[in-house]
Amino acid sequence: MFEEIIVHLDTVTLFSLLLVISLLTAAFLTSTRVLTPTTPSSLRILFIWHLFDFFTHTILESSFLYVCFFTSLSFEPDVHDASLVNYFRGDPERLYGAAYGSSWANRLWMVYAQADRRWSGADSSIVSLELLNFIVGGLWHCTFAMASPGVIQ
Repeated sequence: MFEEIIVHLDTVTLFSLLLVISLLTAAFLTSTRVLTPTTPSSLRILFIWHLFDFFTHTILESSFLYVCFFTSLSFEPDVHDASLVNYFRGDPERLYGAAYGSSWANRLWMVYAQADRRWSGADSSIVSLELLNFIVGGLWHCTFAMASPGVIQ
């Protein structure tokens, strides 16, 4: 079983796992710096979780949005299937999304797209949900983390 897992680990997967671990570590270290020593454990855990979630929304999900809005390739009918055209940004002549670039974010989202192909392109439903997560969810978690009176130093 362990050998099967090791076979499927690649650079992008390892980078992604290290990024998530570093985000969680950053949230924990921030809690040790900004929360008073008398902060109850339950509130400290909530603070860490919400800050970690904020980091996740702002770093990882914003990378997906960046890839969708700024990574594209010209549509060529003799090379690309017509079903790939989704008129994202009102431009039927270009294909947008992770499948059309080579940055670390493109590769990260292409690994994710192995489970759900909508993440490889600029699927309107996914983009709209990620915009909500990034803008509303990220700001809400940040506000929650900062709103506990008498806890922040």
